[in-house]
Amino acid sequence: MYHMTKYCIVKKSKTDALQEVPLNIIKKTLKQWFKTIYKLMFAHRCFAPFNHFVFECALGGIGVLNSEKSGEDHFISKRLHHFIRDPSSPIFFDVGANIGDYSARLLTHFPDANIVAFEPNPEVFKTLLLDWKSPTPPFNIGLSDTAGTLSLHIPTNRSLSEFASVYRDINSDVHNEVSSAIQIPMNTLDNIAFKLGIHHIDLLKIDVEGHELAVLLGGKQLLSENKISVIQLEFNEMNVMSHVFFRDIKKALPGFRFFRLLPTSTIEIPPSIVHSEIFGFQNIVCIHCSLFGPADKFLA
Repeated sequence: MYHMTKYCIVKKSKTDALQEVPLNIIKKTLKQWFKTIYKLMFAHRCFAPFNHFVFECALGGIGVLNSEKSGEDHFISKRLHHFIRDPSSPIFFDVGANIGDYSARLLTHFPDANIVAFEPNPEVFKTLLLDWKSPTPPFNIGLSDTAGTLSLHIPTNRSLSEFASVYRDINSDVHNEVSSAIQIPMNTLDNIAFKLGIHHIDLLKIDVEGHELAVLLGGKQLLSENKISVIQLEFNEMNVMSHVFFRDIKKALPGFRFFRLLPTSTIEIPPSIVHSEIFGFQNIVCIHCSLFGPADKFLA
C-alpha cells in the first residue's frame, strides 16, 4: 500500500514498517525508463524527420528558436521594473540599437528613462536619429573590449540590414549574403560610462551579432563594482563564427544568474554543457544575484 507525501512516497509493508522513497529518485527512475523506451521505439533512421520535429518543438519550449514570440516584450513590460533601483530615472544602454525599436519599447514603459544607444552602421544610424526621444544623443560607434577601429561587414544589397557584423562569415555562412566592409570607431563600456558620469546601469541590452562577449569585457570595471543590474543579450549561431561559448559569457559575468526568455515567463539555464551550449536564437537575461530574494518570484 502506497501513500504520497510532499517529499516522498511511503510504502507500508506487511510488518507495518514504513519505507520512504524520495521523489527525486522516483522522478529520475521514471525519466530513465521513458528515455529508454523512447530510444527503443524511435531511435531509427525512419523516424529521423519526426525526431527532428520533436527536437525543434522542445527547443522552443525552453526558449530557443522562438524569435516570433521571444518574450522580450513581456520581460520589458511585466518584469524589468522589479530590478530597477530608481524607477523615476532608470538608465538603460542599448548596444546595437539598429533603428531604435528596442529603445522605443523601453520608453513606452519607462518614459523617464535615459537611454544611451550605440549603432555603428552609418546608414542605420541616420534612421535611428529621426525619432530619437531620450535625453542622451545616440553614438555612431560600436562597443568592444578595447578602443580603436574594426571592420563592419554590411550586406551589399541591404545597407539598413540588422545583420551587419564585425565577423564577415556571419553574412556569408549564416545569412548567405555578400557583404562589403567599412571601418568603424570602437570604444568600451567603461570609457563611455566614465565620460557620461554614469555610475550605474539598470539594463544593458546587447545585440551585436556575435560580439557580445567583447562588449562585456569592455565593461570589466563596471561589472567588478556591481554597477550593472540586468543584461539582456542574444546567443545564437553567430557565436559559432565569433568562437564564443556560453561558458565564456558566464565566466565574464560572475555573480549573475542566467535565464532564457519564454513568451510569458523565464527559465533558468541549467549548468550542464549539453543544456547550455545551444547555438540557436535565444534571448538571455542575466540578473545580478544581489537582486534576488523578494524579486525572485517575479521571474515565474
